[in-house]
Amino acid sequence: MLVNDAGKRWIPLNLGPEHPLRQAFSLSLFNKRPDEFETYWSEQYFQGITPPYVVASEEAMLRFVTSTPGAIGYILPCHLDTRVQLVFKLTTSASLSQYCKPSHP
Repeated sequence: MLVNDAGKRWIPLNLGPEHPLRQAFSLSLFNKRPDEFETYWSEQYFQGITPPYVVASEEAMLRFVTSTPGAIGYILPCHLDTRVQLVFKLTTSASLSQYCKPSHP
């Protein structure tokens, strides 16, 4: 179980394994592709530890984090808004700027 400094349980989230941001996140943080975690999570599951929830999009991640106490996830910096608080900024070698949608007035 993941807990923060105050002892509150964290609920980690992931994007789908083929999502470019998840690929970049996994490679930058763990030096592994998402598919390389399949065996790990299968073993953990049989020990009673569930893998992170998978959400369909960055917007879904924002909504889940906003509505679920203890939820933690990752999004591109260009999608960060006032609904959530930045706790860590991870630099990746991948160029993901093409996934930033222009803001609308």
